[in-house]
Amino acid sequence: WPTRPVTLVVPFPAGGTTDVLARALAERLTQALGQTVIVESKPGAGATLGADLVAKSRPDGYTLLMGAVHHTIATSVYKKLNYDFQKSFAPITTVALVPNVRGLDAATRAGMREVAIFMAASQTHNHKNINKSTEEALRTYRAVVSEALARGMRVRGYISCVYGCPYEGTVSLGSVLEVCHAMLEMGVYELSLGDTIGVGTPRQVEYVFRGLMRSGIELPQVAVHFHDTRG
Repeated sequence: WPTRPVTLVVPFPAGGTTDVLARALAERLTQALGQTVIVESKPGAGATLGADLVAKSRPDGYTLLMGAVHHTIATSVYKKLNYDFQKSFAPITTVALVPNVRGLDAATRAGMREVAIFMAASQTHNHKNINKSTEEALRTYRAVVSEALARGMRVRGYISCVYGCPYEGTVSLGSVLEVCHAMLEMGVYELSLGDTIGVGTPRQVEYVFRGLMRSGIELPQVAVHFHDTRG
């Protein structure tokens, strides 16, 4: 496997964020697998049409689903679905968010090979969201990441409120860099920078990325998460 092209079904409209990410992923997979990975858009019904298509396909690894959070909550929104998200699909990659060592233990018992830590670049958002200051969160995650790496897991870092905070407004580049460098020093292999409330602009993104590169962080170490709030 594979001996022929693979289809990656995107249950969202073409040109959207998930579709763009899927096409970038398909390009990488094509290079890695030596077979063409075709992106097929199948939007509709809250992303359930595409999921239904994949669920009904042959379980031979040639029809993949670009899943999203929509699919995990679909069973509570739609009373009648022709598939069971837990039983109809075999995960290729799964990642568990772990807030502490107790969460890491649960992820270990579940057989996770990769976990993710999460916090904000904003002090107030950290207090509101995870009930810790930035310093307390970093201290907790140092223990989590150290233990995860000792167990042979990969660790990804999610940083929210990079371009703005619902409580503080503007978030300084210095705050972003502090969390980024602290996570990388722990052993996180990749940083995901989130525009949590959708206020980021192209100029802000350029400003942040130039700051990252000037501080020694390389682009392959960074992923981004945006919200298209302006159409």
